[in-house]
Amino acid sequence: YKELTDYRDAIQFVHDQTIRMMNQKMTPNEIATKINLPTHLQNSPFLQEFYGTPAWSARNVFSGYLGWFDGNPSTLNPIAPYEEAEKISHLAGGYENLLKITENSYEEKDYQWTLQLTDYLMELRDNKQVVDLRILALNKLGELQSNPNARYFYLSSAQDLIKIPETDLLTQPTPEILKQYPIDILFDILKVNLIPEKSLAKEI
Repeated sequence: YKELTDYRDAIQFVHDQTIRMMNQKMTPNEIATKINLPTHLQNSPFLQEFYGTPAWSARNVFSGYLGWFDGNPSTLNPIAPYEEAEKISHLAGGYENLLKITENSYEEKDYQWTLQLTDYLMELRDNKQVVDLRILALNKLGELQSNPNARYFYLSSAQDLIKIPETDLLTQPTPEILKQYPIDILFDILKVNLIPEKSLAKEI
């Protein structure tokens, strides 16, 4: 009873505190950095951050109520990623300086900042040195995680940079399989596979 009650209370706490902070005009990022379970819930062995975290759940609550827009007007119509990367590179004194700053952040064990800076560098150029640095940062972040979902995503993202995974999709359906599909399902599949630039001028 206590375990289930604690679990219920933790979910309710994250929900209610997220709403409270939303009403204070906080963004999802701000809420995620501030939300913490009460000590008696943090100490529960059944509420360890094994599958999710209060920060992740708070973002879900925000998105569920208000959608993708975080309330910060600068994110309403942000500049394109490449343009942002160019501007960050210019602020850093050029690409090579930005690369040096990224290397220094890794040496200082600021792995999250290293990862974020490699986003800009990779947006601007294909550079094996940057990819290697990103792999190092991803592996370090993965090693530091107790949450298996976060750990998996960091480490598998690093592996994907080392070797692009094979993308064999499901086997092609046979006529016998297709006969079992309701026609509305088939049309739903067609809708989400439509390539607009190849079909806008066609009447089929």
